Order: sequence, then C-alpha cells, then structure tokens
Amino acid sequence: MKPTTLQLRFLLFTLLTLASTPLTADPTHLPGKFVWADLVTHDAASAQQFYHAWMGWEFRPAGDVQLITLQDRTIGSLRQRTQTQDNPGRPRWIGYVSVSAVDAASKRVIATGGQVLLPQQNDALHGDFALVVDGENALFGLIRRPDGDPEDYLAEPGEWIWMQLFSRDPAKAAAFYQQVGDYKLYPLDDAGNRQLLVKDGYSRAALSRLPDAQPDLKPAWLPFLRVADIGQAITRATALGGKILLAPDSARMAGNVAIVADPTGAAVGILEWHEDENAEVAP
Repeated sequence: MKPTTLQLRFLLFTLLTLASTPLTADPTHLPGKFVWADLVTHDAASAQQFYHAWMGWEFRPAGDVQLITLQDRTIGSLRQRTQTQDNPGRPRWIGYVSVSAVDAASKRVIATGGQVLLPQQNDALHGDFALVVDGENALFGLIRRPDGDPEDYLAEPGEWIWMQLFSRDPAKAAAFYQQVGDYKLYPLDDAGNRQLLVKDGYSRAALSRLPDAQPDLKPAWLPFLRVADIGQAITRATALGGKILLAPDSARMAGNVAIVADPTGAAVGILEWHEDENAEVAP
C-alpha cells in the first residue's frame, strides 16, 4: 500500500484539537470517533509476542480473545481465527467507530450502498457491535461500548493516533461516510482526493485516493500507532520479524510515517509525533 497523501497539515489540525474539550452533548460516547481495534489473525501467539516486544503491549485473556492494554488503557483485542481453504481470511486490523445505535447505523450503511457482514451482536467486551463494509468493500466496525468511549487526548507512543481510509473513488467514499457517520467534509485539495471526516469539531479520520499505478491495492481502512522514533520503530519491527510495506520518505510527513506488516501479515501504520510540535498551521 502506498498512501502518498498523508499530510502534515491535517494531522496538525487533528492533534492540536486534542487539548480542548470535546464539543459533544454526550460526555461518555463520542459518535464518529474510532474507539477500538481488533486484530484478527491465524497466529495470535506470534502477533502477541511481536507487539509486546515492539510496542510494549500487555495481553489479558477475556473469553476467546486477548485484551490489548498499554499503561492500563485497553486499546483493542487480539483474536485467533483459523484459516481454511474456503475461508483464507487474511490477517488484518479492524477499526470500530462509535455510533449512537448500532442497529440504526447498520441500516444507514445498507441504505447508502454498503453491506452488513455481521449483524448487531452484543458481548461484555464490545457492547453492541457489527461488522460492515462501505460501497467499495472497505471493512470497519460499528460499536456502542458499554463503558463509554475513551476521552480525547494526545495518544501516547504505542497507542492509536490516526485512522486513514484509502479509496478508489474518494467522492463516493466521502458521500458514504457523510451519510452514515454524519461527518462534515473538509477537502484538502481542489480535486477532492483527500478529505477530512470531521465530527463535533474534531477531525476523526481522513480519506485519500489510492494511486492508479497500483490497481492491485484494495480500498481499506488503516490504523496508525504513535511512535517516539520512526527509525528505531522500523529497525525494531524488522528485527522482530515484521516487514516494511512503506518506508519513511521525506516527501511524506517529513519522513515520519511508515507502514509495517506484522509477522502474521497484518498491516499497521506508524507515525512519529512529538508533543512540542505546536506549529500554528491550519488546513
């Protein structure tokens, strides 16, 4: 995957707003915010070993999954899924967006051209949740967490800092998420190939166009982890069995962004960000 459109300015816009109070009527749930991530893989043991050594994550059994924690914050879960000939199911991270009601949001997904892959479920870990795809088959989850959503704060190294959608048809994708998530759109270029998804005064995610020169790349959501040093993070990842899918490039975020595949094949983005980077830049 080659996300050439991650830009400093929309990340500045997002990260600088995290110091303010959320502009929402509900203090415990933040609809439109990505608040959870599941790693589904055929080799949970290898993934657990990798992320523990790479990001310092801890894992705690919870039924048939492992909860992922960092500094006592639960940021997702790790789930084992057996691969079969009929269902090879490549390893992947699945991001979940907070919604006011999962069933109602699922209906909006269908009405707007998406599909529901897993209808609304409920368990003690997720609360109400469902798995859906947008009109380009990019997978994501809908969730209404039983304990509310995490507050807005600048992510610590090892925590999720950004969500990015890579699309073949940005106009179609933007219209879909505007309807489903009630986002306001903030174009980052004249062609509309890069847009922010804004909700309640917060830039919650972004979408960008996949390069035409790489037709094999499929539309997908990709979560990004904050790291303290991009070079050290890449060196450590490769030493632990990871693979660099996109190396840092000075043309992208001054070389502070990369994409890594863990040893099981699941892709994840990494972003170097420092708290003292307080440039007065607006998109």
